[in-house]
Amino acid sequence: IHVGPGYIGSVHDGSSWWDAFETVAEAVAAVTADRCEIWVAADATNRMPTSISLSKQFKTVFRGGFTGYENSVAERPGGLLTVVDNSGGAMNNLALSGSSAVAFERFQFDRAKQRAMTMSGSGDLDLVSCTFVSNGFSTADANIGVYAGKAVAFSGTGALLVTNCYFAYNYQTNDVSGTG
Repeated sequence: IHVGPGYIGSVHDGSSWWDAFETVAEAVAAVTADRCEIWVAADATNRMPTSISLSKQFKTVFRGGFTGYENSVAERPGGLLTVVDNSGGAMNNLALSGSSAVAFERFQFDRAKQRAMTMSGSGDLDLVSCTFVSNGFSTADANIGVYAGKAVAFSGTGALLVTNCYFAYNYQTNDVSGTG
């Protein structure tokens, strides 16, 4: 299932880059056991909903870092990420819940006031080659106030797997020890 802004097809059913969905929410609604990978173009910044609830009997995989011309995952250019930038100010970039296993690959989550991602429920969460930068704010920033932030908060009963991810400048404040 393809997601990309401004693609020029007339169907917009996610079946190709030509007919890509405009938003990830549309793609999530179209997920089936046979169509359970969502490919998100790198220029689809801020096309991610703030919450996703999945209760499927199969894993849903979100893959980022596409230019919008690939026919296979292997054709993606090295190092390209799809950015989920919360400069708009929501508390969390993405809240996941449900019993389904979920995987994110090659996404960059930036500037959530609190957490870039939260996961609750019984589903597993895999994070592969993702970047989490500047999520949560320090109390030193008087314009923003006090927020307890982090990159990822996992409170589910499933498993969390983090592979080849980068974390930088994600703050935990308001009387909780540590930053990171």
